[in-house]
Amino acid sequence: MKVIRLAGLAIVAVLAVGLAAVSTSSAASYLFRATNVGNTFSGLSLAGTLKAGTDVVTCKDDVNAGTIANVHLIGPFDIKFTGCTSSNSTQGGCPVNSEGAEPEEILTRTVHALLGLVLPLTGLGLGGLLVLPTSGKLFVALAANECTPTTLVTGTTAGLLESPQLGTLVTEALVLFNNSIKEIDTLAGLTNVGLSAFGEAAALVTVEHLTFNQGTEVEVP
Repeated sequence: MKVIRLAGLAIVAVLAVGLAAVSTSSAASYLFRATNVGNTFSGLSLAGTLKAGTDVVTCKDDVNAGTIANVHLIGPFDIKFTGCTSSNSTQGGCPVNSEGAEPEEILTRTVHALLGLVLPLTGLGLGGLLVLPTSGKLFVALAANECTPTTLVTGTTAGLLESPQLGTLVTEALVLFNNSIKEIDTLAGLTNVGLSAFGEAAALVTVEHLTFNQGTEVEVP
């Protein structure tokens, strides 16, 4: 897989420029082409963090792969994070893993992702991907170490689709995950976005690079 190496400031700049290209629309407008159903994808992230209060989990990357299931849904798929450590307010660098996984490896429960309109609106509105477990609310159970206790990571998370990719056939796409999305409107309805870990609200921050096996388009009005 081709790995994109982008500085954080460059990513932000690309996203900012792309805002003007996105039209305000209903959630139903953010759909894959019907001819794209069945296309496969693979994902690789930049380094990411999960922060909840003073507890932080950091991973070097994550990998995942799956299929476009229908015009608004990708997956199901599993996510594997590697090179993971955790820290608290006084101690850091502790290897962390999900329960039953290898050291420094976090394996999620099976998840899927839905296309939608992210809220609050930024600029003229943005398309996004809502990622959530296929069943229940549990993403992953993290084992205890010297820095952080056992915890269940639950809820939903969402990422902004890089604007220039919308409305055109692409084989690669960037999805920016941060804590700015509070709700997302999909064909399944309006969903509150938020994770919980270590007994507090949590935020996942990373950039996901998706590679499709052939040209794929998210249609906008």
